[in-house]
Amino acid sequence: MESRTLIGLPALPLFLAACACRLPASPEEHLRTVVFQSDFGLSDGAVSAMKGVAQQVDSRLRLEDLTHAIEPFNVWEGAYRLNQTAAYWPADTVFVLVVDPGVGTARRSIVARARTGHLFVTPDNGTLTFIAESLGIESARRIDESGLRLPGSRASLTFHGRDVYSYVGALLAAGKMSFEEVGLSLDPKSLVRLPYRRLVVEHLPDGVRWKGTVPVLDPKFGNVWTDIPTDRLRTTGIAWGNTLDIRIFHEEAVVFEGTLPYVETFGRVDKSQPLAYQNSLGNLSFAINQGSFAERFGIGFGNTWYVEVRQNSL
Repeated sequence: MESRTLIGLPALPLFLAACACRLPASPEEHLRTVVFQSDFGLSDGAVSAMKGVAQQVDSRLRLEDLTHAIEPFNVWEGAYRLNQTAAYWPADTVFVLVVDPGVGTARRSIVARARTGHLFVTPDNGTLTFIAESLGIESARRIDESGLRLPGSRASLTFHGRDVYSYVGALLAAGKMSFEEVGLSLDPKSLVRLPYRRLVVEHLPDGVRWKGTVPVLDPKFGNVWTDIPTDRLRTTGIAWGNTLDIRIFHEEAVVFEGTLPYVETFGRVDKSQPLAYQNSLGNLSFAINQGSFAERFGIGFGNTWYVEVRQNSL
């Protein structure tokens, strides 16, 4: 893939010279942490190249990874994984986010600042959908991709993660550029949001039905996560030890239908048995004790996967 190639030897001296010309931060100056997320994987040098750019801007920067295992081109998954993690990082953290199927097109490159102070360097393609709702986007700036980029990289059109986002993120983290210097101000309301069905609670004559989404899977273990908060389930009388009637849909087709025990943790049921539980984000989820719920029942995730939940009355 072209985006994984080096930028060419002539560009490297220009970049090193540009970094050398920047005034170093004082010993007392606070350096932000840079956290990287992408769909690149770790089988080639793409992630290493992004970190190399950041280190050339300032070798003292702390560089961390959120994940590089996002499904290729899956902006939805990138948006969810970011929201799953961002609030646990210090408020001055800079996130460099590269799930960018539109690289090289007219889609905007931006830096957004949350109300908490977190900074997000990303293509404007929906990656900030959930962050905008949880942390709130206070302001945003557009990056001029033709000017604000790794020196000597202008001929490279398909690796903005290295040439634009990592470079800009490092400048911000090192205090060598302010947020206001990034570019033109944008209305946060103009940023791209991914469409999805909001949580619905239906009060029926025979009980309450919750209708939510399957936003993501636990990829290592195959657990199925929903967006239904368990603290809200409790307000309708659902408690540990109850049984729940579950239906999972892909678009309009029922993929799974069954009754599951709602328990505190996996070991409350026998090995290989399914269960409902509260995941680490406080949302209702489904699992198999020492197995994969998603694999056994063919469950996927995203804004076309839905779930209905009711307390079993028997």
